[in-house]
Amino acid sequence: MRHRQERFLSLIGSNRDFASVTDVDLAELPGEATGGLRTPLTRMPADIGFTKPDELTWWDWTVFLLHTAAEIEHALMVQYLYAAYSLGETPFQGPNVPPNPQTLVNGWRGMIVSIAREEMGHLITVQNLLRFIGSSLNFEREDFPFRTLYPFRFQLEPLTKSSLAKYVAAEMPANPTLSDEELEEIIQRATGSAGGLNVNRVGPLYAELVNIFADSTKLSDSDLFPDTADSFQAHADDWHAFGRIIVRRIPPVPPDPADPRGRDAAVKALKAIDEQGEGLGQPTEATASHFGRFIGIYRKNSETDEQMGPVD
Repeated sequence: MRHRQERFLSLIGSNRDFASVTDVDLAELPGEATGGLRTPLTRMPADIGFTKPDELTWWDWTVFLLHTAAEIEHALMVQYLYAAYSLGETPFQGPNVPPNPQTLVNGWRGMIVSIAREEMGHLITVQNLLRFIGSSLNFEREDFPFRTLYPFRFQLEPLTKSSLAKYVAAEMPANPTLSDEELEEIIQRATGSAGGLNVNRVGPLYAELVNIFADSTKLSDSDLFPDTADSFQAHADDWHAFGRIIVRRIPPVPPDPADPRGRDAAVKALKAIDEQGEGLGQPTEATASHFGRFIGIYRKNSETDEQMGPVD
């Protein structure tokens, strides 16, 4: 699988570390490009620009993007689980320990584990989409220093305010309801925690996949294999996918007569992942999105570091 992705990247260009990636720093864009939402001094997490190489068919390009999405979901899931179970038990040390600290920490752990489970659902739905277009599955994870469209380099680390900032930035919607000061602090922490590299938001990847699946001139009906849903795709019951865990067969079984090929079902599945985890838009319910839950933990975590100030 890794050799196949490297072959794709060799077609895209010689600089594979940044192949097909355009880091957009909103501080450098004219006001009309940003809609006047931010002051010129404000930085956002980087967005990724997508240009299909001429050497690849739309099917090949879709497989590459879905494989990348699978690797991102897999990597995030593992890193979130590690962070969740790095949280300690009483007694807690320090001058600013809040009341009932164990209750607070247990809540954080449970919330991050729930996000990791939802990433598992995203991972399985991406596998179903790969089956739906007749491709091989992909359960790889990012191999350091291999870097294409990932939000940040894979690193297992304890939960700190700075590692949280990376997660907040990666899952951030396009126009988050944050003050400029809070956004600046998050980006500063996230960039420092990522070794000085921009943190890419994941949302644009899913937005690109939505555009591809919705366009029959890119993926034709002959590229879709709805018969795989019954026998070759994971079922929600197999993964105890209830509540917020998204595991979708494409098309659903039985299929919708209005969507026999499953194109609309694929678009809806990608949009559901996008809205819950890494969406471009502002989630309608803050606690339903990964960003909403991570920013809630971030705001309650008073810990700092040597660069940002004394540790509380």
